[in-house]
Amino acid sequence: MRIGKGAAGGTKQGSSLDKALVRVGSGKTWNGAENNVVPKINDSKCNWKLLAKYFEGMERINMKLEPLLKSVARDNTVVVMVANAGVIELLTNFVCAARSKNIDLSHIIMFATDEEGKQAAEELGLTVFYDKEAFGDVPKEHAGVYGDSIFGKMMLIKVYSVHLCMSLGYNVLFQDVDIIWMQDPVPYLQDKTKVGDFDCYFEVTAGAKRQQKHDAAHANN
Repeated sequence: MRIGKGAAGGTKQGSSLDKALVRVGSGKTWNGAENNVVPKINDSKCNWKLLAKYFEGMERINMKLEPLLKSVARDNTVVVMVANAGVIELLTNFVCAARSKNIDLSHIIMFATDEEGKQAAEELGLTVFYDKEAFGDVPKEHAGVYGDSIFGKMMLIKVYSVHLCMSLGYNVLFQDVDIIWMQDPVPYLQDKTKVGDFDCYFEVTAGAKRQQKHDAAHANN
């Protein structure tokens, strides 16, 4: 990016055509801010406590989860989603869109973070895992903005859900609820003649792509 110190030797940074192109980290924005902030030690200690609670209960959680995974797995593969009550409209949209195309959703396991989300997902016909003790106190509302406290707590449950399923030996396709399927992606990902022989696949999110385009536009200007 063309980024550096402000005019007259000031400390404020920003992008400008009079700056030389320099390498920057992926978290740098057009105005010089840094999105990738190193956590403070107190933040880390709080996270250690959450992880300790998770690992202490992992054996109990797996005993409850494994029968559900066995019932939905297809070729040892499951599709994992996470939702709270605040995003049920998005989950409903996903399910309705899939059923309008006659796509089978029986290989999906939905991790609910509250009773309302659990009930709604079950009414949609999905297999649901819910364990209040395992996931702790997660807000029922949807996140207000990207990266807020609710977003962070939901992201933690998303990591848990994938880790739990993989620790039990299953292949996992994790996805958010704010998409629709044109067709079931699992058969395509399992066909090594089409996608190659890899352990993991990742997709850059639309939000990340927008941020990259935004940063690039300001850097070029």
